[in-house]
Amino acid sequence: MTAVPVNHIVPTVGLLISDGKATVAFSSDTAETEEFWKLVNQSARLDALFIEASFPNSMRKLAEVSKHLTPEMLQSELAKLSHNGMDILAVHLKPAYRESVAQELGETGIKNLKVMETGIVYEW
Repeated sequence: MTAVPVNHIVPTVGLLISDGKATVAFSSDTAETEEFWKLVNQSARLDALFIEASFPNSMRKLAEVSKHLTPEMLQSELAKLSHNGMDILAVHLKPAYRESVAQELGETGIKNLKVMETGIVYEW
């Protein structure tokens, strides 16, 4: 497991985790970030990416101030990723906005993007 600082109000790290068979990356709570993508892009493989999407697009200003992402911002962050074909799971959706954020994530057209669900076991 390798940790790297990400862009959040309180000190937070993103993680790259590998057991030699599968590699997953977890952005943690973050706004736009660079070091996380550098670390992830250096990995020989990436099977899954967990990335936050906290607020709907209409709340971009709040997302920027609180150092979180909207679906549009998430889409911009993914442009920094050099890997293709991995599962992408959106996490950290604020409960009050979950439905609208999930809908907007679906509208992005990002291949392999799903909203992570409680109680589901994910394996790679």
